[in-house]
Amino acid sequence: MYTLDLRDFEQPYINSENVALKGEQIMFDGLRSYLPGYKILSYSWDFGDGSKSSGENVMHSFNKNGEFAVNLGLIVRSNSTGITHKTGISKKIVVLNDVQERTSYLAKKPASKTSLPDVRKFRNALIMTQYSAEAEVKQDAVFIVELLTSKSKVEISSSILGNVPKKYTIKEIYDSESKSYRYIVDQQMTLMATYPAFREMVSLGFKDVQIKVYVLKDMAEKELHNLIKINGAFADTYFDEGNKLTSNAFIMLDQIVKLMNKYPALKLEVAVHSDTSSPARVLSGSGSIRLFSTNAAGSAAKGHLASPLTIRRCCREVGSRGRHPIQRCISNSKQL
Repeated sequence: MYTLDLRDFEQPYINSENVALKGEQIMFDGLRSYLPGYKILSYSWDFGDGSKSSGENVMHSFNKNGEFAVNLGLIVRSNSTGITHKTGISKKIVVLNDVQERTSYLAKKPASKTSLPDVRKFRNALIMTQYSAEAEVKQDAVFIVELLTSKSKVEISSSILGNVPKKYTIKEIYDSESKSYRYIVDQQMTLMATYPAFREMVSLGFKDVQIKVYVLKDMAEKELHNLIKINGAFADTYFDEGNKLTSNAFIMLDQIVKLMNKYPALKLEVAVHSDTSSPARVLSGSGSIRLFSTNAAGSAAKGHLASPLTIRRCCREVGSRGRHPIQRCISNSKQL
Protein backbone atom coordinates (compact mmCIF):
# COMPACT_ATOMS: atom_id res chain seq x y z
CA MET A 1 0.00 0.00 0.00
CA TYR A 2 1.39 3.35 -1.02
CA THR A 3 0.61 7.03 -0.49
CA LEU A 4 0.91 8.95 -3.76
CA ASP A 5 1.51 12.66 -3.34
CA LEU A 6 1.29 14.53 -6.66
CA ARG A 7 2.65 18.07 -6.56
CA ASP A 8 2.71 20.85 -9.14
CA PHE A 9 6.06 21.71 -10.69
CA GLU A 10 7.67 24.68 -8.98
CA GLN A 11 7.54 27.06 -11.95
CA PRO A 12 5.41 29.69 -13.69
CA TYR A 13 2.64 28.24 -15.87
CA ILE A 14 0.66 29.52 -18.87
CA ASN A 15 -2.88 28.16 -19.09
CA SER A 16 -4.38 28.56 -22.60
CA GLU A 17 -5.38 26.79 -25.80
CA ASN A 18 -2.50 25.36 -27.84
CA VAL A 19 -4.21 25.86 -31.23
CA ALA A 20 -6.27 28.96 -32.12
CA LEU A 21 -7.89 30.68 -35.13
CA LYS A 22 -6.87 34.01 -36.59
CA GLY A 23 -8.95 36.80 -35.04
CA GLU A 24 -10.29 34.51 -32.26
CA GLN A 25 -10.19 35.79 -28.69
CA ILE A 26 -8.07 33.52 -26.48
CA MET A 27 -7.97 33.50 -22.69
CA PHE A 28 -4.52 33.41 -21.06
CA ASP A 29 -3.89 33.13 -17.34
CA GLY A 30 -0.99 32.43 -15.01
CA LEU A 31 -3.05 31.31 -12.02
CA ARG A 32 -1.59 27.81 -12.02
CA SER A 33 1.94 29.11 -11.50
CA TYR A 34 3.35 27.26 -8.51
CA LEU A 35 6.16 28.97 -6.64
CA PRO A 36 6.03 27.90 -2.96
CA GLY A 37 7.76 30.32 -0.62
CA TYR A 38 7.16 33.29 -2.94
CA LYS A 39 4.39 35.82 -3.45
CA ILE A 40 3.61 36.80 -7.05
CA LEU A 41 3.57 40.61 -7.30
CA SER A 42 2.84 41.08 -11.02
CA TYR A 43 2.10 39.29 -14.32
CA SER A 44 3.36 40.61 -17.67
CA TRP A 45 2.58 39.14 -21.10
CA ASP A 46 4.36 39.27 -24.46
CA PHE A 47 2.34 37.51 -27.19
CA GLY A 48 5.12 37.35 -29.78
CA ASP A 49 3.23 39.47 -32.35
CA GLY A 50 4.27 42.85 -30.93
CA SER A 51 1.41 43.02 -28.43
CA LYS A 52 1.86 43.12 -24.67
CA SER A 53 -0.41 43.11 -21.65
CA SER A 54 -0.45 42.65 -17.87
CA GLY A 55 -2.57 40.90 -15.24
CA GLU A 56 -3.20 37.38 -14.06
CA ASN A 57 -6.03 36.93 -16.63
CA VAL A 58 -5.85 38.46 -20.13
CA MET A 59 -7.59 38.11 -23.51
CA HIS A 60 -5.76 38.32 -26.84
CA SER A 61 -6.38 37.62 -30.53
CA PHE A 62 -3.81 37.09 -33.30
CA ASN A 63 -4.34 38.97 -36.58
CA LYS A 64 -2.37 36.54 -38.72
CA ASN A 65 -1.64 32.84 -38.85
CA GLY A 66 1.62 31.22 -37.80
CA GLU A 67 3.42 30.11 -34.69
CA PHE A 68 3.86 32.56 -31.82
CA ALA A 69 5.93 32.29 -28.63
CA VAL A 70 3.85 33.68 -25.78
CA ASN A 71 5.95 34.75 -22.80
CA LEU A 72 4.76 35.21 -19.23
CA GLY A 73 6.97 37.23 -16.90
CA LEU A 74 6.51 37.28 -13.13
CA ILE A 75 7.91 39.47 -10.41
CA VAL A 76 7.99 37.50 -7.17
CA ARG A 77 9.02 38.24 -3.59
CA SER A 78 10.53 35.74 -1.16
CA ASN A 79 8.40 35.18 1.96
CA SER A 80 11.49 34.52 4.08
CA THR A 81 13.94 37.23 2.88
CA GLY A 82 11.68 39.82 1.20
CA ILE A 83 13.97 39.88 -1.84
CA THR A 84 12.23 40.31 -5.23
CA HIS A 85 13.32 38.85 -8.54
CA LYS A 86 11.97 38.07 -12.02
CA THR A 87 11.10 34.68 -13.49
CA GLY A 88 9.09 33.52 -16.49
CA ILE A 89 8.09 30.87 -18.98
CA SER A 90 7.29 30.58 -22.71
CA LYS A 91 4.63 28.64 -24.63
CA LYS A 92 4.13 28.05 -28.37
CA ILE A 93 0.70 28.88 -29.84
CA VAL A 94 -0.27 27.73 -33.36
CA VAL A 95 -2.68 30.15 -35.13
CA LEU A 96 -4.60 28.90 -38.21
CA ASN A 97 -6.84 30.64 -40.76
CA ASP A 98 -10.15 28.81 -40.30
CA VAL A 99 -11.95 25.84 -38.73
CA GLN A 100 -11.25 23.54 -41.70
CA GLU A 101 -7.54 24.23 -41.47
CA ARG A 102 -7.58 23.59 -37.73
CA THR A 103 -9.45 20.29 -38.24
CA SER A 104 -6.91 19.19 -40.84
CA TYR A 105 -4.02 20.24 -38.60
CA LEU A 106 -5.32 18.28 -35.63
CA ALA A 107 -6.02 15.21 -37.80
CA LYS A 108 -2.41 15.14 -38.98
CA LYS A 109 -1.06 15.07 -35.45
CA PRO A 110 -0.06 11.52 -34.41
CA ALA A 111 -2.64 9.86 -32.22
CA SER A 112 -1.47 9.54 -28.65
CA LYS A 113 -1.25 6.00 -27.31
CA THR A 114 -3.58 5.24 -24.44
CA SER A 115 -0.94 3.73 -22.18
CA LEU A 116 -0.89 4.09 -18.44
CA PRO A 117 1.78 6.53 -17.26
CA ASP A 118 4.50 5.35 -14.91
CA VAL A 119 4.03 7.74 -11.99
CA ARG A 120 7.33 6.59 -10.48
CA LYS A 121 9.12 8.57 -13.21
CA PHE A 122 7.22 11.80 -12.56
CA ARG A 123 9.48 14.46 -11.11
CA ASN A 124 6.54 15.95 -9.24
CA ALA A 125 5.36 12.64 -7.72
CA LEU A 126 6.38 11.55 -4.24
CA ILE A 127 5.62 7.89 -3.47
CA MET A 128 5.77 6.76 0.17
CA THR A 129 5.34 3.12 1.19
CA GLN A 130 2.65 2.67 3.84
CA TYR A 131 2.50 -1.14 3.74
CA SER A 132 4.35 -3.82 1.81
CA ALA A 133 3.24 -7.45 1.95
CA GLU A 134 6.57 -8.48 0.42
CA ALA A 135 8.52 -6.70 3.16
CA GLU A 136 6.24 -8.19 5.81
CA VAL A 137 6.71 -11.76 4.58
CA LYS A 138 10.47 -11.24 4.62
CA GLN A 139 10.19 -10.61 8.34
CA ASP A 140 9.54 -13.42 10.82
CA ALA A 141 6.03 -14.00 9.52
CA VAL A 142 3.72 -16.98 9.07
CA PHE A 143 0.40 -17.62 7.38
CA ILE A 144 -2.55 -18.23 9.68
CA VAL A 145 -6.10 -19.47 9.23
CA GLU A 146 -8.25 -17.07 11.24
CA LEU A 147 -11.73 -18.30 12.08
CA LEU A 148 -13.11 -15.06 13.42
CA THR A 149 -12.39 -11.84 15.30
CA SER A 150 -14.44 -10.54 18.18
CA LYS A 151 -14.42 -7.48 20.41
CA SER A 152 -15.40 -9.74 23.29
CA LYS A 153 -13.71 -12.95 24.40
CA VAL A 154 -15.22 -16.14 22.95
CA GLU A 155 -14.98 -19.34 25.00
CA ILE A 156 -13.27 -22.16 23.13
CA SER A 157 -16.01 -24.55 24.29
CA SER A 158 -18.79 -22.24 23.04
CA SER A 159 -21.23 -23.24 20.32
CA ILE A 160 -19.48 -20.87 17.92
CA LEU A 161 -16.19 -22.78 18.06
CA GLY A 162 -17.53 -26.12 19.28
CA ASN A 163 -17.70 -27.82 15.87
CA VAL A 164 -14.00 -27.30 15.09
CA PRO A 165 -12.48 -30.81 14.74
CA LYS A 166 -10.36 -32.01 17.68
CA LYS A 167 -7.27 -32.32 15.48
CA TYR A 168 -7.11 -28.52 15.42
CA THR A 169 -5.99 -26.51 18.41
CA ILE A 170 -7.72 -23.14 18.56
CA LYS A 171 -5.31 -20.38 19.48
CA GLU A 172 -6.54 -17.10 20.91
CA ILE A 173 -4.59 -13.91 20.15
CA TYR A 174 -5.47 -10.55 21.63
CA ASP A 175 -4.73 -7.69 19.22
CA SER A 176 -4.01 -4.61 21.32
CA GLU A 177 -4.17 -2.29 18.29
CA SER A 178 -7.70 -3.23 17.24
CA LYS A 179 -8.67 -4.26 20.80
CA SER A 180 -10.15 -7.50 19.54
CA TYR A 181 -9.67 -11.26 19.99
CA ARG A 182 -8.51 -13.38 17.06
CA TYR A 183 -9.09 -17.12 16.90
CA ILE A 184 -6.59 -19.16 14.88
CA VAL A 185 -6.85 -22.84 13.89
CA ASP A 186 -3.76 -23.30 11.73
CA GLN A 187 -0.36 -21.70 11.26
CA GLN A 188 1.95 -22.57 8.38
CA MET A 189 5.18 -21.43 6.77
CA THR A 190 3.67 -21.14 3.28
CA LEU A 191 0.39 -19.87 1.92
CA MET A 192 -0.56 -23.09 0.13
CA ALA A 193 -0.04 -25.17 3.28
CA THR A 194 -2.95 -23.34 4.93
CA TYR A 195 -5.41 -24.30 2.19
CA PRO A 196 -6.53 -27.72 3.56
CA ALA A 197 -7.49 -26.19 6.93
CA PHE A 198 -9.09 -23.19 5.24
CA ARG A 199 -11.17 -25.40 2.95
CA GLU A 200 -12.29 -27.58 5.84
CA MET A 201 -13.34 -24.58 7.94
CA VAL A 202 -15.40 -23.22 5.04
CA SER A 203 -17.12 -26.59 4.64
CA LEU A 204 -17.97 -26.52 8.36
CA GLY A 205 -19.81 -23.23 7.96
CA PHE A 206 -17.18 -20.69 9.04
CA LYS A 207 -18.01 -18.14 6.36
CA ASP A 208 -15.75 -15.44 7.82
CA VAL A 209 -12.61 -17.61 7.87
CA GLN A 210 -9.59 -15.88 6.33
CA ILE A 211 -5.94 -16.60 5.57
CA LYS A 212 -3.71 -13.80 6.81
CA VAL A 213 -0.06 -12.94 7.19
CA TYR A 214 0.90 -12.78 10.86
CA VAL A 215 4.16 -11.11 11.86
CA LEU A 216 5.70 -12.81 14.88
CA LYS A 217 6.64 -10.40 17.65
CA ASP A 218 7.36 -12.72 20.59
CA MET A 219 11.04 -13.74 20.71
CA ALA A 220 10.22 -17.37 21.52
CA GLU A 221 7.91 -17.55 18.52
CA LYS A 222 10.55 -15.98 16.30
CA GLU A 223 13.18 -18.53 17.35
CA LEU A 224 10.74 -21.40 16.89
CA HIS A 225 9.83 -20.03 13.46
CA ASN A 226 13.50 -19.95 12.47
CA LEU A 227 13.96 -23.53 13.66
CA ILE A 228 11.14 -24.72 11.44
CA LYS A 229 12.35 -22.57 8.55
CA ILE A 230 15.85 -24.07 8.74
CA ASN A 231 14.96 -27.69 9.51
CA GLY A 232 11.53 -28.03 7.87
CA ALA A 233 8.31 -29.54 9.15
CA PHE A 234 7.90 -32.63 6.96
CA ALA A 235 7.74 -35.98 8.72
CA ASP A 236 9.82 -37.67 5.99
CA THR A 237 12.79 -35.58 7.10
CA TYR A 238 12.67 -36.89 10.65
CA PHE A 239 11.61 -40.54 10.32
CA ASP A 240 13.04 -43.46 8.36
CA GLU A 241 11.04 -46.26 6.77
CA GLY A 242 10.78 -48.03 10.12
CA ASN A 243 9.33 -44.93 11.80
CA LYS A 244 12.53 -44.42 13.77
CA LEU A 245 14.02 -41.03 14.41
CA THR A 246 16.69 -39.85 11.98
CA SER A 247 19.74 -37.81 12.96
CA ASN A 248 17.90 -34.69 11.73
CA ALA A 249 15.06 -35.49 14.10
CA PHE A 250 17.36 -35.71 17.14
CA ILE A 251 18.91 -32.37 16.21
CA MET A 252 15.52 -30.72 15.80
CA LEU A 253 14.06 -32.17 19.01
CA ASP A 254 17.13 -31.18 20.99
CA GLN A 255 16.78 -27.65 19.65
CA ILE A 256 13.18 -27.65 20.87
CA VAL A 257 14.34 -28.70 24.32
CA LYS A 258 16.92 -25.89 24.38
CA LEU A 259 14.20 -23.45 23.35
CA MET A 260 11.97 -24.56 26.23
CA ASN A 261 14.81 -24.30 28.72
CA LYS A 262 15.50 -20.79 27.46
CA TYR A 263 11.83 -19.75 27.73
CA PRO A 264 10.37 -21.53 30.81
CA ALA A 265 6.88 -20.11 30.21
CA LEU A 266 6.72 -21.57 26.72
CA LYS A 267 4.19 -24.23 25.72
CA LEU A 268 4.72 -26.30 22.59
CA GLU A 269 2.50 -28.73 20.77
CA VAL A 270 4.37 -31.23 18.63
CA ALA A 271 2.07 -33.11 16.26
CA VAL A 272 3.09 -36.04 14.06
CA HIS A 273 0.61 -37.40 11.51
CA SER A 274 1.03 -39.66 8.52
CA ASP A 275 -1.86 -38.34 6.44
CA THR A 276 -1.66 -35.26 4.18
CA SER A 277 -4.73 -33.60 5.65
CA SER A 278 -3.03 -33.28 9.05
CA PRO A 279 0.64 -32.42 8.43
CA ALA A 280 3.24 -32.36 11.19
CA ARG A 281 3.30 -29.00 12.86
CA VAL A 282 4.70 -27.12 15.84
CA LEU A 283 2.62 -24.41 17.50
CA SER A 284 3.49 -22.10 20.37
CA GLY A 285 1.61 -20.97 23.44
CA SER A 286 2.52 -20.83 27.13
CA GLY A 287 2.83 -23.36 29.97
CA SER A 288 4.33 -26.77 29.11
CA ILE A 289 4.68 -29.21 26.22
CA ARG A 290 1.99 -31.41 24.67
CA LEU A 291 2.71 -34.21 22.23
CA PHE A 292 0.31 -35.42 19.54
CA SER A 293 0.95 -38.94 18.26
CA THR A 294 -1.30 -40.88 15.94
CA ASN A 295 1.22 -43.51 14.84
CA ALA A 296 4.55 -45.16 15.61
CA ALA A 297 6.49 -42.17 14.34
CA GLY A 298 4.73 -39.94 16.83
CA SER A 299 5.52 -42.37 19.62
CA ALA A 300 9.22 -42.23 18.73
CA ALA A 301 9.26 -38.45 18.94
CA LYS A 302 7.23 -38.58 22.14
CA GLY A 303 9.68 -41.01 23.70
CA HIS A 304 12.64 -38.77 23.00
CA LEU A 305 11.05 -35.59 24.27
CA ALA A 306 9.56 -37.24 27.35
CA SER A 307 12.84 -38.76 28.45
CA PRO A 308 14.04 -37.32 31.80
CA LEU A 309 17.52 -37.09 30.23
CA THR A 310 16.13 -34.94 27.43
CA ILE A 311 13.68 -32.56 29.10
CA ARG A 312 13.21 -31.74 32.77
CA ARG A 313 9.64 -30.58 32.51
CA CYS A 314 6.13 -32.01 32.47
CA CYS A 315 4.92 -33.66 29.28
CA ARG A 316 1.49 -34.89 28.38
CA GLU A 317 0.19 -36.74 25.36
CA VAL A 318 -3.00 -35.99 23.48
CA GLY A 319 -4.15 -38.87 21.31
CA SER A 320 -7.30 -39.98 19.58
CA ARG A 321 -8.67 -41.40 22.85
CA GLY A 322 -8.28 -38.25 24.90
CA ARG A 323 -5.60 -37.06 27.32
CA HIS A 324 -3.42 -39.27 29.52
CA PRO A 325 -0.06 -38.64 31.23
CA ILE A 326 3.15 -40.02 29.78
CA GLN A 327 5.43 -38.90 32.62
CA ARG A 328 5.11 -37.57 36.13
CA CYS A 329 5.95 -33.92 36.58
CA ILE A 330 9.44 -33.79 38.05
CA SER A 331 8.88 -30.43 39.70
CA ASN A 332 5.89 -31.36 41.90
CA SER A 333 5.29 -35.09 41.31
CA LYS A 334 1.76 -34.45 40.10
CA GLN A 335 0.18 -36.06 37.09
CA LEU A 336 -1.15 -33.71 34.38
